[in-house]
Amino acid sequence: MQLYDSHPNAGIYEFIYPLIVGMLVGVFGRSPVWIVGPATMLCLPIGMVVNLIKDGGNSLNLWPVALMFYVVLAVLGLIGAALGRIAKSVWTKWIKRRAV
Repeated sequence: MQLYDSHPNAGIYEFIYPLIVGMLVGVFGRSPVWIVGPATMLCLPIGMVVNLIKDGGNSLNLWPVALMFYVVLAVLGLIGAALGRIAKSVWTKWIKRRAV
């Protein structure tokens, strides 16, 4: 399977994946949320652009639509990273309160 391919019957897991990955990176990562969220989906558009350059632009004629779809997925990763960071701060406050 190539990185840029998508299938016509996209299921709910395509939208759940960036949320879960963003949340995990938000909980365990140290980078700012505005960097971590979109980085969860960065490899897909990069792979699409590399393939477009390699094939001379003849392989995917709807690349603007694909890029818009990747933007939606990156925003979902951003939301997941923000939720993960919120969960991390709530967890650390709860642990500190219990230790006292």
